Amino acid sequence: MARAPDPRIEKAKVMYLEGMRLVEIASQLNLLEGTVRRWKSTHKWENERSDKKSERSEKRKRGAQPGNKNSSGGPPGNKKAVTTGEFETLLFDCLEPEERRLAQAVPEDKQTLPMQEIQLLTVRERRMLKRIDLLRL
Repeated sequence: MARAPDPRIEKAKVMYLEGMRLVEIASQLNLLEGTVRRWKSTHKWENERSDKKSERSEKRKRGAQPGNKNSSGGPPGNKKAVTTGEFETLLFDCLEPEERRLAQAVPEDKQTLPMQEIQLLTVRERRMLKRIDLLRL
């Protein structure tokens, strides 16, 4: 059978809700400071306290400090990281004439989006093979 709760818990709770500090409550009730802190935590007295501090510090924005130029990234259209082209982005207006002919050679049927994807993948495959040939030499 469970033991009855200490009657000093209610006294300590009333004193806490009146605004007394935990150290003062412990000294008045002849208890250890840790005991009163544990009671406060276990019985969730903070939720019932009326004079909560609503003022909080501002949350900091994520990322680098304002004015930091190190994390801005490369300029648009930067091709510095392209070695074989697996992750290169292709745009139809940037294609070479030979690549454009290759993309238009794929017949378009009912659905245009899958066909456009096939066209881009065909061009990407050609570019990758050209780069691999250059690396072999």
